[in-house]
Amino acid sequence: MAALRGFTNFGNFSKRSLSQSIGSIEKWLSNNGLMTVRGMSDDVTHSRAYTPRRALMYVPGNDDRKIQKIPTLDVDCVVLDCEDGVAITKKDEARSNIRRILDTSTVDFGRSECTVRVNSVDSGLCDEDLKVILSAKNLPSSLHLPKVDFVDQLDWFTDTTNRILEGRNCNQKINLIIFIESAQSLLALPEICKTAWQLSTKSHFVPDALVFGSDDYCADIGATRTKHGNELIYARQYLVMVAKAFKLQAIDG
Repeated sequence: MAALRGFTNFGNFSKRSLSQSIGSIEKWLSNNGLMTVRGMSDDVTHSRAYTPRRALMYVPGNDDRKIQKIPTLDVDCVVLDCEDGVAITKKDEARSNIRRILDTSTVDFGRSECTVRVNSVDSGLCDEDLKVILSAKNLPSSLHLPKVDFVDQLDWFTDTTNRILEGRNCNQKINLIIFIESAQSLLALPEICKTAWQLSTKSHFVPDALVFGSDDYCADIGATRTKHGNELIYARQYLVMVAKAFKLQAIDG
């Protein structure tokens, strides 16, 4: 996984063309009443340190052999996974194992950011993921929320996490990393980003990044993956522009 900081030659898109397109999308956002979130995001981002995520390593929460290798990975971001990397019959094991890691701090993450990917809201597994992981003694710095297609899923996520964390003194908001993996999610992307910022004012989370899930996106639109990836150029460029407009990090999957 590669995080895109700056916008130099992403695919076949030149830096000048991307700057022009960013201006166009910011004008569109303003005309549609969405740019009001920029002032809010300015206040938040100016007080938060930038977290590089040039390389992400997904580690299944139930795989002790791979977990033992975390101290040797030396990557920007380690993702303890409850989702795609874990078989349906191993979800409980993954949750409890991640909870133990967070409780005991027995795994040395070194310079790597310690994060967790939960299952999607629509999977029916996210509620239990959040109950177990957010009850840990030490919370992860970021949570990855996959397959966000509609703002209603963010509403549910906020209500659920607020209920679980009610009364807990969190020194800092947890970063929310949102996965965009379908045609529907791309269509709703500006509204998803706007809603994420608005909900951050009344929750323990703050939006920090967008991840483009290219494999799931291709499956959703029925595209065949090619060597040069031309089938992904538009979606990648669009995600970068929207991320930039909303002051979010863009991560290409």
